[in-house]
Amino acid sequence: MLKRFGKSTTDLKPHNILISDYVGKSSHPESMILLDVQIGSVKRTTMFIVTPSKANFNVLLGREWIHGVGAVPSTVHQKIFF
Repeated sequence: MLKRFGKSTTDLKPHNILISDYVGKSSHPESMILLDVQIGSVKRTTMFIVTPSKANFNVLLGREWIHGVGAVPSTVHQKIFF
């Protein structure tokens, strides 16, 4: 996945945040990485926390990030509109 963004494992940085999953189990992430994300004409440097998981999704976007770029999430269509 890192190759898709032109990054390597040397770009991963340690992080001491504690995260909880949906059942309340806490764990420490493997690392974090800063990536530039462009949505339309808006470009933001965004911190991504890297975790060892087998999820059905690649990324979780927080409410602050979604509202900050002026996006409108739709649970019906399972998409984000800009």
